[in-house]
Amino acid sequence: LMCMKTVFRFALLASLAIALFAADATGKWSAQMPARPRPAQDTRPAAQQGRGGGAAPAVSTFVLKAEGKKLTGTAEMPTFGGRGAPAEKVEIEDGKVDGDNISFTVGSPMGREVYLKGRVSGDTIEFSMTANSDDYGTPPITFSAKRAQ
Repeated sequence: LMCMKTVFRFALLASLAIALFAADATGKWSAQMPARPRPAQDTRPAAQQGRGGGAAPAVSTFVLKAEGKKLTGTAEMPTFGGRGAPAEKVEIEDGKVDGDNISFTVGSPMGREVYLKGRVSGDTIEFSMTANSDDYGTPPITFSAKRAQ
């Protein structure tokens, strides 16, 4: 019986330690979203290629709340229509937390879905982003988000 109590206490302390050391995604995050690289076969002038044609980075804001394994919040990202468009604020969907890793989906009225995966480390989230409209073999866009003060 004494051994069982000791094992239970150790398990409880270990689970608390893991919870304390898991990164916290809760907060407001700001990121410079890089332009998608221009496909080699696109021969149009850069000004006609939309977001992928050498556009300047766009600012995105994420307001996240982590509760256990659930992640909720909003994403304010440039509209998917292209450069110079106003930001579009939407609720994140399917938000998940797994230790330092987070993932969620952002939708748009045009039916495009963007999938984001990130690793939280202190005041930085390293993101990888793909979209349901990407062609097979299109590499994900990677960027860093910084915790807003």
